[in-house]
Amino acid sequence: MCAQARATVMKKRRGPSTDRTGRLKAAYMGHNPTICPERSVLVTQSYKETEALPPVLRQAMAFDKVLSEMPIWIQDGELIVSNIASRPRGAFLFPEYDDSWLKPELDTISTRKGDPWLLSDGDKALIAGCMDYWEGRTLAAFADALTTDEVRQAEKHTFIDIRMGKHGGIGHIAPGIEDVITRGLNALIEEAESHISRLDLANPEDYAKLPFLKAVVIADKAVIKWAGRFAALAREKATAEKDSERKRELERIADTCEWVPANPARSFREALQAVAFVMASVQIESNGVSIGAGRLDQYCYPYYQKDIEEGAITREGALELLECLWLKIAESNRVACEILTFAHNGYPFWIQVPIGGQTPNGYDATNDLSYLLLDVSSNMQLHEPTVSARIHKRTPDRFLLACCEAIKAHGGGHPALFNDEVIIPSQLAYVPGITKEDAYDYCIIGCSEIVFAGKGTEGQPYHAISLGRMLELMLQGRDPATGSPLASGPGDMLQWKTFDDMLQAFRQQAVMWSRIAFMQMLPLIQAHNTYRPCPYLSSLTKDCIARGVSYYNGGARYGNRAVVACIVGIATLANSLAAIRKLVFDDKAITMSQLKHALETDFEDMSANPTGAAIRDMCLRAPKYGNDDPYVDNIAKDCLNILLKELRKHETLPGQRYGATIAPVAAHIPYGLICGATPDGRKKGTPLNDACSPSQGSDVNGPTATIKSVANLEHIDLVQGTIFNMKMHPGPLETSAGMAKWANLIRTYFDLGGWEIQFNVVSADTLREAQAHPEDYKDLVVRVVGYSAFFVELEKVVQDDIIRRTEHGV
Repeated sequence: MCAQARATVMKKRRGPSTDRTGRLKAAYMGHNPTICPERSVLVTQSYKETEALPPVLRQAMAFDKVLSEMPIWIQDGELIVSNIASRPRGAFLFPEYDDSWLKPELDTISTRKGDPWLLSDGDKALIAGCMDYWEGRTLAAFADALTTDEVRQAEKHTFIDIRMGKHGGIGHIAPGIEDVITRGLNALIEEAESHISRLDLANPEDYAKLPFLKAVVIADKAVIKWAGRFAALAREKATAEKDSERKRELERIADTCEWVPANPARSFREALQAVAFVMASVQIESNGVSIGAGRLDQYCYPYYQKDIEEGAITREGALELLECLWLKIAESNRVACEILTFAHNGYPFWIQVPIGGQTPNGYDATNDLSYLLLDVSSNMQLHEPTVSARIHKRTPDRFLLACCEAIKAHGGGHPALFNDEVIIPSQLAYVPGITKEDAYDYCIIGCSEIVFAGKGTEGQPYHAISLGRMLELMLQGRDPATGSPLASGPGDMLQWKTFDDMLQAFRQQAVMWSRIAFMQMLPLIQAHNTYRPCPYLSSLTKDCIARGVSYYNGGARYGNRAVVACIVGIATLANSLAAIRKLVFDDKAITMSQLKHALETDFEDMSANPTGAAIRDMCLRAPKYGNDDPYVDNIAKDCLNILLKELRKHETLPGQRYGATIAPVAAHIPYGLICGATPDGRKKGTPLNDACSPSQGSDVNGPTATIKSVANLEHIDLVQGTIFNMKMHPGPLETSAGMAKWANLIRTYFDLGGWEIQFNVVSADTLREAQAHPEDYKDLVVRVVGYSAFFVELEKVVQDDIIRRTEHGV
């Protein structure tokens, strides 16, 4: 494709609605991700000064110091302000959680392949100067001290991994932004102070609440002071500003920041500014990922409607403000260790903005702001935040088609689509104490996870359970990578005589690894509850102030001490077991020993009879999940149900069962890297299947067959959901008939019981062109798995994985 043709492809895409937001986006794209040292220095100083205080007060006082002294800035043309680091597209570090990984990476983090971060020599010295203090004092150190030898042995097999839970706060929550908008932080401060005044300090239970409630007051006042700093900066800039229009804008920014988030918003602009402040400040407190913005089209709609009716704003003006907010939220980022970038490639932060859906009373909730947010997403072409649309049986066809148009315009999976008809019953069945009204009012965070805004968390950041590794251990009885025998558990495929023997072996593996994975999470629960209770985020979570307890330790209405396991490789597992069943037990085309030898030699032994290549060809031609074939689809379903049954046997609190999701970000790639050859014909070191999607390129019977296979899984039993990727060629979607067929495909998948579906609408040819000419495709966004990323910022192995996915028509 010539340069002119490439320019034509990119020109077809939509862009920001005004020159202002166009300039702001260009400025955003011009910044490289950079590590900012200021938070590390300030937090370390604060913790050194407060060693005698309870952990919750130490965290609040450090939060106050950071917000009081961190650099702040207002860029030219901005209408919505805030910042999460000292420069655009920068990120702070969080040494109080874990910085041990950074010591060996300080000199390489700017040049590493996966998600490199600029770090100047001066900033490097500042960060290094903080490290000695934190040795043995981090959350990770506390959790590691409580970890059992049995779990450590499992971790050596790289079967389960919890690094994300050690590097930052629990997150996976939608803070109570609506409360801040309608009541203001001053109201929350007054509530906390009122509870303090009523405590009987001679009562041990009341006395234990005092540090937490004091910390809430400190933290919430800190955010108000921080907003006041932006007001002062805006006034200072206004005084020096020569352009009269920009001078008025800066003065209005100052007025807005002096009012919110301390007080209830009075306008749409003030509501959006409050959103920006809350989203940034929650991240600055704890670095928790998957912080959702909640149902913005619902809680901001009254302010939008009022301003429109009173003539205070036009629809075009509202769109520009929302685009400014989009860019501000897109600045959110966090620094991860190199090994995590294999699973989370592309600087993801998993910020969701759900739209549509239903009201708490079960009526359609779609409004004009829902449509406006689709326009924002399509116009801005950013990887974050992600718009996700809630779809139900009464969703207007116009809205679903508008979602399809937005997906096509965005190209990179925005909006993802979620099925109310499965998700609401799932929450009612599995969330302890959930009310019908709250279940209908759910919102989406992370990849596919469900929470109730301002009322609780999904739980401890999920850790991945690799079914590819489980399959290897089940086949071999030892770790093929290290040769180490397992401490316990069955193995050795040569002992199986029937298909039922194989399923029984999987069942025994599920029993063992569910228990060990659960045990792995218990130290983290204790560490987070004791040492990082997050008083600010807790104040934005219902019932925490009233109960005098942090949001994860019994304060929140839902999700206290919840934990979630992420299942990786369901299609790889099902395809492999189906191949054994077909080739060994049913057709007797090969023996189990021949298959075992082929796996151990990565299908490359050409002296064997049959050869490794011949056996691999048989394996590749065996039934594959994704083609509406019950022979293999039911194996996937049965194995998933076996695993879920074992996971649910474990509870952190009565009724709070071990949750599960199939939303593994890009973990299928690194888990494939450490996984040997598998009986589905997959070669050693290549990716497992992504999420609950078919293995790359194996779904060959068309999109309807694919959705029927995926819907055959019992999605309703995965309380934190599933991710299903499809890649659509843009050609057939150029006509209204093609769009209608696409919308019907989505409706059909949801009628069959699917949880979520997301699309890349970009041809493989375009992606290959972007690989060859990245300078021409800097803002080409693609859906990776449960998140989107700029395609050219992904590592090649991830790019290739997306290119290899089946390209469907309609």
